[in-house]
Amino acid sequence: MSEPTEIVHVVAELGEFDAPLHMRNLAASQVRGGKQVAVVVFQADHQSRKELLDQGIDCLVVRRRWRADPFAAWQLVRELRRLRPRVVHLWEAATADFAAVLRWGVPEAKWIATLGEFSRYRNLAERRNNLALDTIVVEEPTSGDRRVTTIVPGIALEAGVAEPRGDILTEWKLPAEARIVGVAGLFARSQRLDEVLWNFELVRTLHEDACLVIVGEGPDQPRLERYAGQVSELGSIRFLPARENLTRILAQADIWWQVGESPTLPTALLSAMHLGKPIVATDTPAHRRAIAPDTSGYLAPVDKRGLWTRYTDEFLRNEFLRNEFGTAAQAHARDRFTLGTMLQQYAAIYGEGAVGY
Repeated sequence: MSEPTEIVHVVAELGEFDAPLHMRNLAASQVRGGKQVAVVVFQADHQSRKELLDQGIDCLVVRRRWRADPFAAWQLVRELRRLRPRVVHLWEAATADFAAVLRWGVPEAKWIATLGEFSRYRNLAERRNNLALDTIVVEEPTSGDRRVTTIVPGIALEAGVAEPRGDILTEWKLPAEARIVGVAGLFARSQRLDEVLWNFELVRTLHEDACLVIVGEGPDQPRLERYAGQVSELGSIRFLPARENLTRILAQADIWWQVGESPTLPTALLSAMHLGKPIVATDTPAHRRAIAPDTSGYLAPVDKRGLWTRYTDEFLRNEFLRNEFGTAAQAHARDRFTLGTMLQQYAAIYGEGAVGY
């Protein structure tokens, strides 16, 4: 019989943002700390799987066809029994939906779930799944349940080779004088990118040199590109894949827009803060945990186009204001949202010493 795998992470997809990114950072640190780690994922492309394998992390794909897929649940149980993990870590609700069944199949493991939000009594199925967990990780404490613990997300930016701005603008087919508004995230309706395109068109009426660069991944990209051509000037808008361009747009953006209404802090926002970008973000509880309004960024409802235009116009016209807000955001991010702190907090939950960070 093969040696058991110490830790198994279960995640819906291997994306470049948010929970999948936190999972990859945590798994990589555990491997550096000498742990045997595997990842089970519902969908992943070849390149994402190869990146994990190159880090010494086994990657298994279990296809889930619908939310409560009994075939996927049975295959997950079989894989976990084969791997015999000491700890199973579920990431977000899409995988926590299987917690009760998986716990029945592998009762001896310690079960951890990182969730966007926690509600003990939302419905019977969710309550059963939550009761199957030993530890529930959230960003903001919302329950007196002793199993719930708070971990503030953190990121680290790798120091890459600085590319000349002119070369990147040429590659993106943007004018040399372009002033870039950067956006990153999933190409999905939940991100409210339709409103982003409308907001940008208003900004462009005041600043003809403004260009919008949206970096992401997801199924809604073809519709968004068609919509962009209907409401704005396509020559000023670029949609780019995240894997090759996320760090580049973060470096080149003059202003950062953070949209969407996720209950968790977006990693793209934290990255922009670490780089000292002036930020206009949707006014949500998650964003308020990171941004001090009118100090380290502006907050506004995404459908209040006048406010988004006004705040962006202020940044574009006032270099001192951009630097002031960017410096404040950077200081806060480097003090509070660090990868090292996040990894140490997870290590404590796992019952381990310092992780290999």
